[in-house]
Amino acid sequence: MSNPFQLDEPADLNAEVGSVLWSRAVAREIWLEAQKLDADVDSLQEWISIAAKHEAWKVLGYVSLDVFLIAEANFTQSIIDAIRNAKGGTVGDAIKVAKNNPLPAHGGDRKSDQNQVDNINLKTKGGTDTEYTLRRLARDNPELLDAIERGDLSVNQAAIKAGIRKKLSQAEICVKAFRKAENRLEALRLIASELEPHEAAVLSEWLLERVEA
Repeated sequence: MSNPFQLDEPADLNAEVGSVLWSRAVAREIWLEAQKLDADVDSLQEWISIAAKHEAWKVLGYVSLDVFLIAEANFTQSIIDAIRNAKGGTVGDAIKVAKNNPLPAHGGDRKSDQNQVDNINLKTKGGTDTEYTLRRLARDNPELLDAIERGDLSVNQAAIKAGIRKKLSQAEICVKAFRKAENRLEALRLIASELEPHEAAVLSEWLLERVEA
C-alpha cells in the first residue's frame, strides 16, 4: 500500500488527545503498523481501537471510522474487515485473508441482488456511503473494484470513474479543507491576505449581508 501522507502534513502524537494534529498522527501510526507484515496484528488493532475510542475520524471530518481508514491509511474495505476480525496472527496474514475474500462484509458474491443494492441509503452516515459504493462497483464495474483491492485506486477515485460520485471542483476542495482546518479564523486570515482589492470589497459586502441577516 502506497503512503498517502504528504511530507509537510502536520501530525503530533504529543498534541492534545482528540485534536487534529493528534488524530493525523494516529492515522499515520495505523498506516505504519500496516506496513509491518510480520508484526502481530494486535498492535494494528490497538491503534484502530484508539482512533475509534477518541473519534479521530470525526475530528478529521469523516462520516465513519471505516471511511477514515480508507482515506487516511489507504486501506480497502476488505482489509479493514480482515483486520477487525483477525484473532491473532500477523498483519500479513490479515491482508492475505482480505485478498482471498475481497468483500467479506458484503456477502462475498459480487453479483449481489439488485434490490439489496438499491435499498441502501446513500446519505446515511456510519459507513453506508462506502458500502453502497462498493456494492455498486461490484455490480456494475467489477474491474474498478479489482483496482481498489490492488491499491491502484481509492474508493473515491473508482466512484468518480464509475460516475457514482462527481469530481470535486477546486472551490469544493478548498471548502472541504477549510472545514477540517484546526484554526478556521487563521485560514480565513490567510485567504483574505491573498485577495485583490476588488475581491476584498465584494467579500466585505457579503459578510455585511450575513451579519445583518
